[in-house]
Amino acid sequence: MIGDAEVQQRRIETRVGPLAVRIREARPGLPTAVLWHSLFVDSRSWGRVEEDLGAERRLVEIDGPGHGASGDPGRRYTLGDCAAAACEVLDALGVTEPVDWVGNAWGGHVGIVVASRWPDRIRTLATVGTPVHGYGRKGRVETGLLLALHRVIGPSRFLQKAVTDVLLSTRTRTHDHGAVALVGTTFSDADPAAMRNAVVSISLRRPDLSDLLPRIEIPTLFVTSPEHQEWPPERARVAAALLPRGSVEVVADAAYLTPLETPAELARLVRRHWEGDAVGSGGELDPDLGDALASDGGHRAAVLGHDRAHQGEPQAAAACPRARALAEPFEQLGVQSGPALVGDGHRDD
Repeated sequence: MIGDAEVQQRRIETRVGPLAVRIREARPGLPTAVLWHSLFVDSRSWGRVEEDLGAERRLVEIDGPGHGASGDPGRRYTLGDCAAAACEVLDALGVTEPVDWVGNAWGGHVGIVVASRWPDRIRTLATVGTPVHGYGRKGRVETGLLLALHRVIGPSRFLQKAVTDVLLSTRTRTHDHGAVALVGTTFSDADPAAMRNAVVSISLRRPDLSDLLPRIEIPTLFVTSPEHQEWPPERARVAAALLPRGSVEVVADAAYLTPLETPAELARLVRRHWEGDAVGSGGELDPDLGDALASDGGHRAAVLGHDRAHQGEPQAAAACPRARALAEPFEQLGVQSGPALVGDGHRDD
């Protein structure tokens, strides 16, 4: 027991390896909500919203493969594999009714796939800091450099800081030492090879999910922040327009890890979403994007066109300050950087 809530820890075999599952139940008979965290952290990142969300739902918190106490399948895997594994977890727990899904970044991607493939498993979907587009060239270079350095020196303090600088907002990094410490701890606690497998499988190989959005008929909420480098509010609004019942909310003082950075505001938005209240769109679409969405076949063109303009596809690694910063330690170590170190498609040993 934690406070008035009963907490159980389970380890459930799935197609992506054994997954650690934490079940928190404040009282019997509550409907179920599934929480799946972001890449680089684990279910501990939900700690600040557990009490608020757990007052209305039985929480099933899943550690993704290679994170927390979960295992690794020993091979590359996909978002589809993760989605099927989540359904296997629900089956193992005897959950047959539709659940409320709350996913942070990676967890939102998994939720989108579950909602599009098995719509009877999810009642509502809330994604938090979850870009729906595929990785652009700039992101691949940056993540590839981080991955290569991780192979050389492991989850060092330098890499902990690099990850923290991306995942947390400036305000959080400056004023919330607990959040900074948690990101560093969860990143360094993970098995290094399993973490790299997750980065290649889920991050570098992340597909474009925009084609799935029109199939998702359940109420879907996108939560993002102006400090989210990949998922600024305007891009979220474009994607939400593809959903039959999509909406967007924008929070301040957060980047990728909103459950850690602005937990009270996120819990308020999610609970409102569960209740079925109208959630704001977060603002108006840019007129040009609105016209594209209104045109015949313009939905995907608007998403892709806006993504390419934002990502700056022609940029080389040398044009990206963060990529240059990550490359500097390679020069000092005499290690080659670049695409050759991103991964050859095989599991690290």
